[in-house]
Amino acid sequence: MKRRPILLNKLNLKNRDKGKVIAVSGVSRAVGVTHLVIVLGNYFEKLGKKVALIEMNANKAFEKIEKAYEGVHFNVDETTFFNIKRCTYYKNTKGLSLIDILAKNYDYYILDIGFKNEKYFGEFLRADIQVVVGMVSEWKKDEVLHFYNTNKDTPSNYNWIYACTYGSNSDIKDMQKIIDNKIFSIPFNPDPFIIKPEMKKVIQEVML
Repeated sequence: MKRRPILLNKLNLKNRDKGKVIAVSGVSRAVGVTHLVIVLGNYFEKLGKKVALIEMNANKAFEKIEKAYEGVHFNVDETTFFNIKRCTYYKNTKGLSLIDILAKNYDYYILDIGFKNEKYFGEFLRADIQVVVGMVSEWKKDEVLHFYNTNKDTPSNYNWIYACTYGSNSDIKDMQKIIDNKIFSIPFNPDPFIIKPEMKKVIQEVML
């Protein structure tokens, strides 16, 4: 018997409407999924919101962030989560329980799905907002198109937002002729903990 996605189970709980779930997935590896997850977390944190960032891939990026934040001598193996201001970072540890995290009182839950994560893709599908990250430069845009064509028959696909990096305005316009979904270019924002005005504008106008 196929197991129901645990986020779908959570949607039936009475207090589910207290927080919004945003899931971010990539069309391939190293396209900036975790970077965007942290940007979104810090954007909402600066609005005074309480945010949970949940690592649902095997990249161990959150562990590296914790090490950088706490210091090189800090033992990251002893923790399952850590806090930076109002953002709580839940690492992908053996005991990670999404259903337990969703029961907590956060304003936003941001899921870092990573790339080609079949284990948690059901949670991506059930999120309130789904964001797909990819590069649309000439030599990388085929990955975006492959992801789109592979998933275009998925019932919720028409709501997915495509966030693109490393592409010109003409690259974005070319993609808009092919992809029916909302698609936009992510502004250059090298430090995810400092949100530039251009990034704030994109989040406000496109992603919310």
